[in-house]
Amino acid sequence: MFGKKKLLLQLELENKFIYQITSDEIDHTFLIGRDRLCDWRIPPTDRSASNRHAELFVRRGKVYLRDLNSHNGVFFLGEKIKEARNCITASRFSLL
Repeated sequence: MFGKKKLLLQLELENKFIYQITSDEIDHTFLIGRDRLCDWRIPPTDRSASNRHAELFVRRGKVYLRDLNSHNGVFFLGEKIKEARNCITASRFSLL
C-alpha cells in the first residue's frame, strides 16, 4: 500500500503529541474528537475540540485527513485545511 516505508501520523493537541499511528494500522476511518465513540478521543473537558472534529481515512492507498466542520479547525503543516488533505508529505497535524 505505502511501499516499504510506513507513514507515521501524529496528532498534536496544545503542543503535545497525544496519539500516533502508522499508515499500515489504518484499517477503517478513524474519527477524532470528544465523542465517546471516536477512535482518538480528546478529553471531554477540552471544549476547544468538537465532538466529531476530524477523520483519517485511506483512499486508493493514500492516507487523508479531513476536517468534519469543526468549530476551531484542523491544521496540517501549520495551515488550516478546508478539504481532505493527503498526508503523504507530512505526518504531524493539530486540532487547535
